[in-house]
Amino acid sequence: SSLEVNAIEKAEMTAIAQADNVLLRSTSEIDYLVNRSIDRKKLHLFPICRDIIPSSVGFDDRNGFLFLGGFLHTPNIDAVKFFLEEIFPEVRRLDSSLKFYIAGSHSELLIDSLGNDLHSDGVEVIGYVSDLRFVFDQVKFSVAPLRYGAGTKGKVISSMCHGLPCIATSIAVEGLRDLKNGCHVLIENDSSAFAEKIVNLHSNPKLWQDLSSNSLEYASQTSSLDTLNSCLKGIMENVTN
Repeated sequence: SSLEVNAIEKAEMTAIAQADNVLLRSTSEIDYLVNRSIDRKKLHLFPICRDIIPSSVGFDDRNGFLFLGGFLHTPNIDAVKFFLEEIFPEVRRLDSSLKFYIAGSHSELLIDSLGNDLHSDGVEVIGYVSDLRFVFDQVKFSVAPLRYGAGTKGKVISSMCHGLPCIATSIAVEGLRDLKNGCHVLIENDSSAFAEKIVNLHSNPKLWQDLSSNSLEYASQTSSLDTLNSCLKGIMENVTN
C-alpha cells in the first residue's frame, strides 16, 4: 500500500541522513538523493561488478536471442509477458526463424504465471543456468524489455561483461551513466521498433561486432572487479579522513 511505501521511504531517508557514508548501486540513486538535499560527499557508488569474460565465439556460430532473469523478481515475469504479447509476434512476422530463449532461476514461477504464452513457436524456457557462458556463447544477443524496476540491472551488466550485445528499454539501463544508445547497447521503448532492432541485429555482423566490443570496453571501465577495488579504496579513504 502507499502507506507502507511512505513508511519505508521515511525510514530509509532517516537512516541515510544519519549515516556518515552511504553505498549505492546506481548513479540514478545518487542523483535522487542529491536532489533530496543529501550531502554528495557521503554518497558512494558501489557498482554491480562481474568478471570480464570475452567470448571466442563469433557472429556466424550463434543463433537466437536471450532473456535472463530470476523469476522470484516480478518485474522479470512482467518483462517476459510484455515481450511475448507486444514484441515477439512482430519479430516472428518479420522473421519466423528467430528463436527466443528464456533463462533464469525459479522458471516454474514464470510458467505458472504465463502458461500457454510460453508455448508459442520459437520460444524455449531453459531455466536455471549455472554457468552463463553456456548460453551467452550460443545466442547473438540478450534482450531486457523491462517496464519497471529500480536500480542497476544485473542482466544488462552480465551481458556486457561477456561482450554479448543487449537490446533494452530505458528502464533496463537506468543508472548506467554515460551508456550510449547505438554504441554500447541498443535502447528502445517502442514495441515495433524493438522488434525491428532484434531482426536487424540478428543479421548484421558489423553492428553486432561494434556493440560487442564497445560493451566490453564499457563494462571493463565501470563494472569490472578492478572498478570495484577502486570504489572500495575511495570509500575507505573517505571513512578514515
